[in-house]
Amino acid sequence: VKIVIVGGGSFAWGPKFIRDIVVTPELAGGTLVLHDIDPAALDLVHALGQKIVQAAGVPFTIEKTLFQRFGCQLMRSNAPLVHVLSFEIPF
Repeated sequence: VKIVIVGGGSFAWGPKFIRDIVVTPELAGGTLVLHDIDPAALDLVHALGQKIVQAAGVPFTIEKTLFQRFGCQLMRSNAPLVHVLSFEIPF
C-alpha cells in the first residue's frame, strides 16, 4: 500500500496522521509519501515520521518529495485518491 499525503509537511496535523497510519495493522509494510512545497517543514515532519516508525517498531517506509509533478502523475494513474478533512472533536 502506498499512501501520499499532499501537504504532508504540516506540523499541525501531519504527525498525528502519520502515527495513525503507521499503527494500523492492515497497512504494515506500506509506504507513506509526504509531499509539500515547503522544504523545511517537509524535512521536519519527515524526520519526526521516521522516529514514529522506529518507536512503533513496525515495518513501514516514509518518503518525501517536493515535486508537484509527482502529485500530477498520481492523479493521472488509477491510484485511489483520498481527500482528508482534519478536525478535532472536543470531549
